[in-house]
Amino acid sequence: MFKKNSLAAVSFLSAVSLFAGCSAANTSTSESSVSEVAVSTAESSNIPETEPFSVVCTIFPEYDWVKEILGSHAENAEITYLLDSGVDLHNFQPTADDIIKISTCDLFVYVGGESDKWVEDALAEATNKDMRVINLMDILGDSAKVEELKEGMQEDEHEHSHEHNTDFEDDEVKDRDLSEWNGSWQSTYPLLLDGSLDEVWEHKAEDDDTMTAEDYKTKYTTAYETDVVTININAPEIEYVTADTSIKAEYDYSGFYIRTKDDGSKQVRYKFEKKSGDDDAAQYIVFSDHNIEPSEPEHFHLYSGNDGFDTLVEEGTHFPTYYPAELNAEDIVDEMTGGESHEHNHSKEVSTFEDDEVQDRSLSDWEGDWQSAYPLVLDGSLDEAWEHKAEDGSMTAEEYKEYYTKGYKSDYSAISIDGDHITFTDNDGNVTESDYKYTGFFIQDWSTGTRAAMYRFEADDKESGAPVYIEFNDHMIEPEKAEHFHIRMSNESYDAIVDPEGNWPTFFDAALTPDEVCDEVIGHDHSDEDEDDEDEIEYDEHVWLSLKNAKVLCAEIENNIAAIDPANAADYKANLDSYIAKLGELDNSFQTLVNSSSVKTLVFGDRFPFRYFVDDYGLDYFAAFIGCSAESEASFETIKFLSDKINELDCKTVFTIENSSKDIAESIINNSGKTDVTIAELNSLQSVSNADISGGTTYLSLMQKNYDVLAGVLK
Repeated sequence: MFKKNSLAAVSFLSAVSLFAGCSAANTSTSESSVSEVAVSTAESSNIPETEPFSVVCTIFPEYDWVKEILGSHAENAEITYLLDSGVDLHNFQPTADDIIKISTCDLFVYVGGESDKWVEDALAEATNKDMRVINLMDILGDSAKVEELKEGMQEDEHEHSHEHNTDFEDDEVKDRDLSEWNGSWQSTYPLLLDGSLDEVWEHKAEDDDTMTAEDYKTKYTTAYETDVVTININAPEIEYVTADTSIKAEYDYSGFYIRTKDDGSKQVRYKFEKKSGDDDAAQYIVFSDHNIEPSEPEHFHLYSGNDGFDTLVEEGTHFPTYYPAELNAEDIVDEMTGGESHEHNHSKEVSTFEDDEVQDRSLSDWEGDWQSAYPLVLDGSLDEAWEHKAEDGSMTAEEYKEYYTKGYKSDYSAISIDGDHITFTDNDGNVTESDYKYTGFFIQDWSTGTRAAMYRFEADDKESGAPVYIEFNDHMIEPEKAEHFHIRMSNESYDAIVDPEGNWPTFFDAALTPDEVCDEVIGHDHSDEDEDDEDEIEYDEHVWLSLKNAKVLCAEIENNIAAIDPANAADYKANLDSYIAKLGELDNSFQTLVNSSSVKTLVFGDRFPFRYFVDDYGLDYFAAFIGCSAESEASFETIKFLSDKINELDCKTVFTIENSSKDIAESIINNSGKTDVTIAELNSLQSVSNADISGGTTYLSLMQKNYDVLAGVLK
């Protein structure tokens, strides 16, 4: 998925500097093999002598378009296809060699979607300052389409979920290939030693009263210890990098082992044995990433040794752990804590819950010195917050200010809580105080359909002048230190509290400046009244599956190549014109096919990367997942929806993409009860390997195969 103008900043400086001194022999398979495939068989005598240049492409369509435009002049160019092992764009992690190759090339072509978020900093380290760069998404501009979560689609629950699959049947486990771990990976051990992960241990200790943060750090110091600071995987080769050396070896898959722990939970470990390479490289290695089938790992544990697999598959205390090399320390902390670290943790704030989930709380949850937000509304300190809310909300900034002026209105400017004692300072500076006792909680059902637990306290000294009946609400339903709170009060009874839905006096930490309170207001979703913030727009990156897009993108590639090599510009333009004619011919064939068919809807039992394609020809679709989803198992609800859909539409075909297990498609068909439905495969051009290219695969040949498949369906 692509987030416009929001590529994550990650640092590759250390990776590049670490590998910059490697020998020239340390080149990737992409450069040595694919560039040879790219060379035309045209007579070299027909090619004017010009300065050689290099082109690096991330995906196959880019690579093939470059070849077509260069034509016979490919002999004068070094063309690198980074994903030549067949791994798709969403699973790709560049190696340090890839970064160096990009750094020195003359033309770099990439998609520009969410899967390419590593590119920004790779380009920042470029040594060729004259490099020309093509971002396909940028070229398309407003033609880039928003990722569509269509009716019936299952939302992606995989990303950063960190839920380890420990309860599974043995027959659910599937074999995996080393290429799933392709990329450059960094050890967590240096980050542990320099204190970068200390927040992780504190986070773990908060949820476990049997161990302190120091206990956790000691445990993981033993677990993470390793000399190998970086691992670069380009299957079947693995490179191990220490502080002063690097060694390489190639590995064969040796199956998996299911480890059952003392608590009954299970874990799958994938075994690989060295077939060749440096003597110092481990003979036996075992991967564990908490997955039980082909998946994109977010991190992994690596067990290695020379004495067989028996010890490695049962190892439980020493598990060197690796995360993608492009992540910085803060990113890894977020990964390890499930995104619940840094800034403020609102994870325990809820607006819907069952009555029996609410727990009693003590006044100590609100202990401290607190300031009212009401004076800050009146003096304009929070005006930026209202402007921020107006950008995505249903009201203007002025309307939000009026709304919160009423909501935050309070007779008290400060509250101090110490033990069971509360001191109130009113807006005129007068002070009243009393001890308070807890009287229980009340569950408030708001008109919006949300709920809140109101924690009630009664003053011991009812003649003190302090409010007699008070109730706290901070959007939490269990013991937890408050970051802010709403307080309502009465001297008559709890039931006499006036307009609890329209007035919610709000207090923030007294140590915060007005600007910091403003940031809190901006960052906090008021679960009683505010509308949910809209998610950042995400764009579909599968732009190459539109033949119309291909014509636009090829023209941009030709413009850049001609600028690099102007002596042959006329040839490049002629090659482009010829190729665009072929693209146009196939484009017209697809349109004619769709126009003549009564079938206008495709059903996919798989990911759906064909949004641009179906929109080109006016087709509709239903699918299990969005195109960039990491999910591989559909829920019952998704299966049922798609089963009902093929019955409703009387579909005769359920589609999958290449390399699919077809399990979901088969489940859809079986659940529908229909016996006349077949499975057909459309190729999304995301897993084209060097071997496929050697066998003659081209962009047009795969799109033609898609046409042939659809011609058998759209009758």
